[in-house]
Amino acid sequence: MTDKPDQVIGELRQYLARFAPRHRFRDHDSSQLIGLLKGCWSSIGGSYEEAMAEHKLERAYDLEWQPPLLTFRIERHGSYMVGSNRAEKQWWEIDIDQARVVELGTHGYRQVVPNAPRFDVKPLAEEIVGIACEGRDDERLRWAADRSRVTLNLAKALDLATGPSPNQTREGRRKRLARAVQELMVASGWLHQGRNIYERPSSTSGSR
Repeated sequence: MTDKPDQVIGELRQYLARFAPRHRFRDHDSSQLIGLLKGCWSSIGGSYEEAMAEHKLERAYDLEWQPPLLTFRIERHGSYMVGSNRAEKQWWEIDIDQARVVELGTHGYRQVVPNAPRFDVKPLAEEIVGIACEGRDDERLRWAADRSRVTLNLAKALDLATGPSPNQTREGRRKRLARAVQELMVASGWLHQGRNIYERPSSTSGSR
């Protein structure tokens, strides 16, 4: 039978009483402490702030005992799961006597995956503008019926050129591509109508 959280928090207090103030638990000797902390997590006030949960304590590190406070650091991967390439680093401070979180905060980020190399948008911009100026059909372009107006799907153009990428990287590339395309399209005589929409001057419309 699983021990009740209140019983486990008593065991946690007894366990921590063995250690002198400012004791730091290294990775190799923190497993028992983390196990006890997981067992009583639901009895600690404020423990579920920031969508925290027992199983995430497996990532805790730099645990330090300064009676009555137990502090630790932990990487949170929520932003990484939704497209960022960084993990948030948090620190938690728990009053073991009062069984409550007294403070928590963020102390930076860790790069989970390397930043993607900077993508040169110029060749892709030149290709898209060339297709538009020639009035050709392409899956990245949507033409008005009279071919006087074209809408450019730059997100699709990037997906085809680079494949999947983190959301932040993809958005940065899309903005740089949009700027490069706009510069080339305007220089070629197109009128920018906003939202990647361009219109030929009336004298040159209907090329096909």
